[in-house]
Amino acid sequence: MARGISTVIGALLFIIVASMLLALILRAFGEVTLAFNEVSNNQRFSEERLNIQASYGEWRVRKASETLTSMIVTLGTAVTPLDPVRLDSLDGNTIVVRAAPSGGGGGGGAPVTREMIRNGAFDEGLNYWGTSGRRTWLVVNVRGDNMANYTDSLTGNDNQQAAIWQDFTLGFTPTVATLSFEYSSEIVNVHPPGQEKECSFTLIVSLARGGTIVWSQTIDLRASPSGTRQITLPSLQTGSYRLSFQLLMQTTARVNRATFRFLLDDVSLKASEQPPPSAPGAAYQLMVSFSFTPSGLNLRGFLVASANSSAFIEIYRWSESEYGGSWILVEKQLVSAGVRFKLSGFESSRAFLLVTYSTRGLELTLDYLKVEVYEMTPVKVAVVNTGTESVEIYAVWLRNTNLEVRQDARTILTPGSSLNVSFPVTPSPGGVYEVRVVTATRTHRVKFTAG
Repeated sequence: MARGISTVIGALLFIIVASMLLALILRAFGEVTLAFNEVSNNQRFSEERLNIQASYGEWRVRKASETLTSMIVTLGTAVTPLDPVRLDSLDGNTIVVRAAPSGGGGGGGAPVTREMIRNGAFDEGLNYWGTSGRRTWLVVNVRGDNMANYTDSLTGNDNQQAAIWQDFTLGFTPTVATLSFEYSSEIVNVHPPGQEKECSFTLIVSLARGGTIVWSQTIDLRASPSGTRQITLPSLQTGSYRLSFQLLMQTTARVNRATFRFLLDDVSLKASEQPPPSAPGAAYQLMVSFSFTPSGLNLRGFLVASANSSAFIEIYRWSESEYGGSWILVEKQLVSAGVRFKLSGFESSRAFLLVTYSTRGLELTLDYLKVEVYEMTPVKVAVVNTGTESVEIYAVWLRNTNLEVRQDARTILTPGSSLNVSFPVTPSPGGVYEVRVVTATRTHRVKFTAG
């Protein structure tokens, strides 16, 4: 009997102890669960936040002589040479232009012809020209005349190319455009002798607008080794153009070696336009057009000038549209005699028109033209921690369809701190790029379009 009672008591004690242990376990589990929930909530509230910005361009000051491709007095006369170097600084070396009697307003006069090519005679070396080829383009003097020259020696079964080109902006729709140039070529030192027929020498002259060829002509330099060409071009629209001279040189396996020589001179592209109508009631009127190089993404600047009598000054910029384009008035001033003034309307275009009219005889003195060009630069990425917790960053990527560049970071950004990363990549205008910032917990992505 006593043994039975002891067994029952032991069982009861076991149940009591087990219940207490179970209660303690459940309580501890509940506290751990609450702790995990608290950590999870804290992590949710402190989710990492990064501000990512990419920069790929900057405004750079350029001289007027570097960027001004043409400056033409379309109505009036030039008293001094229209040399853009005179506008590079405020040094007293100025350009003076004189207004013409307008007869009280009306038509804009006879068509005005503008030269679109700079240094077409190569008297300034290769300034304003771009070149390519295995060999170096040179300017040589032939019987007192400067010419652009390209010479290359090919071995058997060889194929080489070279080119020389110039970019320009056409800020108006010309009534007629004419291209002219002189060239000469030869194939010499052919071995074995008499194998000239195994050599091919071709010149391709082309005009492209915005990367699309609008006109081209192919010249077989073996059949026509030299000559002067004058071509009336098809109807041209406003825009950015490239005039290119491309050389194709080829030998067959029957030739051991041959030397190809090419000379280019007196390149000219003249475009004529009808001047705008005169201002009604103006006794004297002056019109000066400015065209700038198409390099860079954008352009801005101002002109410092003065007048010898009171006059109205207007600045127009050329604006292209799907229907062609037109001159847009962007600035107008009434200036006093002998007082220097600043014209700030040179912005967001490559072609501008300065119009001045007065009731008296007028001369305008142009002192200084400041030009800034927005140019592409290598990509820089700035990462700022805008959250409340530190973020561990492993790497920063720059990607698009053609490239993938990684820069290791291995750093911890505290709240408010930043990371700057540079990439040796200059983006292409209009290209779409993606920046990826890889952290210890996730990958942040930002896309941008250059231009």
